[in-house]
Amino acid sequence: MNIYALELARIPNVSLKILLRLCKTILRGELPQTHSMIEAAAENLQAYVDIVNAALIARIVGSNPALLATEMSFDRAVDALWAQLLRRLDDALAYEHSGLDMLTDEQSLAAELAHSRAQAQRARDLLTRVFGSTTLSDLVKVTFVEQAESTATILRMIEQEGLRQDFEDIVGAQLMRTLDNCQLRYETMIDDRLNRQRGMGQDHRELRNQLRWRLIAYVNAVQSLYQPAQPETGEQVVAHLQSILTLRESLSRNTNEAELEAELEDFAELDLSAPAPAPVLMPVLEPEAAPAPAPE
Repeated sequence: MNIYALELARIPNVSLKILLRLCKTILRGELPQTHSMIEAAAENLQAYVDIVNAALIARIVGSNPALLATEMSFDRAVDALWAQLLRRLDDALAYEHSGLDMLTDEQSLAAELAHSRAQAQRARDLLTRVFGSTTLSDLVKVTFVEQAESTATILRMIEQEGLRQDFEDIVGAQLMRTLDNCQLRYETMIDDRLNRQRGMGQDHRELRNQLRWRLIAYVNAVQSLYQPAQPETGEQVVAHLQSILTLRESLSRNTNEAELEAELEDFAELDLSAPAPAPVLMPVLEPEAAPAPAPE
């Protein structure tokens, strides 16, 4: 142990963004020697750095207006396709109208009215069997997740009940293929949105605390390299962890942490390794034993 151990282990209480940059700077450095405890701590720290990176990216992507607008546009397009499906089924019912009975037999034959009325009956059966009392609003005026589940159930029922050919005959095979592929993409979109929402919902204070804890564990592991009988090991430890002292010095000059965060926006990498006077590692002096009480 040395008199600077606590000084180096005292990680500044900074924002998640600055703490993340500090961790990346330290991990980027190389130690001339290491051991299993340091390697395990470094691996643990790097793994959590990746988690924090993903959370920050999710927060940015999740609030990206362009992405949200694209998803809303796709949702409206899918709504229009389902509206078209229901409309084509409903249009087929026009041939059921009793007014068409005015056609002569010759006219009915020429108009293929019997075939059209048979198709109308198939369309009515499909509407009753697959959709029941479900309206277009029930289908699309709901949350993305609810819509994805409803439309997936309908498409699955069509396949399982052997109704695919009936739908293709009435609404068209091309529309059915489009709905199938849109369903796949819609479900992927929902998964992406849920993942982003989970990332956006993460508490940054908890992320910072977990990251700080892992950084302290790594610093402690690195300091285990120090051997009082080998002064060069102390220099190696201080050099590797110098960025902690440099960051604290920067914070003392910039009491407003927002200014320090602004620096991070200007540089892809914050240089926390600027030369600074390195403390000399020395053994802790043990306190002298208290004198024994004088005999009475």
